[in-house]
Amino acid sequence: ELDTLKQEAESKVKNPYHAGDALTPDLHREVFKGRIDLKEKFSAAILTAQRMPFFLIQGQRRVGKTSLLNFLPEILGDGFKIVRFDLQLATDCQDVPSWMNAIRQKVNATLKVKEEIEWQATDNWLQSWAELSEHISTISTHKGNKIILAFDEYEDLHNKGFVQSPQKAGQLLAAMRAFSQMQNQVVFLFVGAALFSELDEPRWSDFFPQAIHLPIHYLNKQDTVDLLIQPYDGFPIRYEPQLPAEIYDLTQGHPTLVQQIAYELVQRTYIDNRLLITEADLKAVIEERILTEGNGTVSVFWGQFCAKAIMKQTVLAIVEEKVPTDRASLKKLLRHQFIAKNGAGCYQLQVPLFEMWIRKFEVF
Repeated sequence: ELDTLKQEAESKVKNPYHAGDALTPDLHREVFKGRIDLKEKFSAAILTAQRMPFFLIQGQRRVGKTSLLNFLPEILGDGFKIVRFDLQLATDCQDVPSWMNAIRQKVNATLKVKEEIEWQATDNWLQSWAELSEHISTISTHKGNKIILAFDEYEDLHNKGFVQSPQKAGQLLAAMRAFSQMQNQVVFLFVGAALFSELDEPRWSDFFPQAIHLPIHYLNKQDTVDLLIQPYDGFPIRYEPQLPAEIYDLTQGHPTLVQQIAYELVQRTYIDNRLLITEADLKAVIEERILTEGNGTVSVFWGQFCAKAIMKQTVLAIVEEKVPTDRASLKKLLRHQFIAKNGAGCYQLQVPLFEMWIRKFEVF
């Protein structure tokens, strides 16, 4: 009887959801849902390409771009070596030379290559790139693996290095494009919130007009509901019938918000020693745990994406059901899918919880 009670307690304790950083295969495989079309498009493009294009996985912050990167080795298989970089980190990028140094060091470590003399990039970016690209190409051919250089938060390379010398940066991007077009062993994968066309001096889109854009957005309704009601076989928690659809309506499938809400709901059932999630639970979690000033998902949108006053004014106008007057801000919000038109033809925030948060903390 004690063993049975222990097993029942453990089944209740297991909370599969993750309310923090990116998902990883070793810890969060069960709750990495959806993205089937994106996985198929990316793998098909890489596996069949005669010449490797540039790839851009682009989407709002906290919608699962880094999680997708974490699962890429499984998606693509053994023929690929994925070399990951987080360009927000000083170890991966302080400026352009340090970025190239990091590439060489990580490629060598990933493919187990030892060099007798440590190579260092210089302020001659073109010369350094010529030496680096030749090295990577030689390694990939010798080892028989395709190498994917995956640059997460790629905008930081632009901000930390390229804007300091736009002319040199343009020459470097042109050299990278030429290298990509000459071979099919090394793949450039950039991951970030910005489109190439949004980075100026130099403008990235001028150099990579044929880049394959892989937008990543929210989960669809079915994937959201599946994530809630059956994150793993034998999941003991149950919802009142209308709640999974209600959570989808509130989040529109925003992955981080869904994970946060589900995590908090499961925690409540464990504390109260029950298996049913109720409407009262959802209301309490939304008010006490989601609509908080420190909620990173919404505050990143408000504090970073809407950093400029004109962006905040445009969003506030939409929340107040007024006609926005700044066309550039409106276009940017549409381009990044933060807003959409409703049935009446008026603009509204895509995720209702974003509007609820703004109404609460912007004092309506």
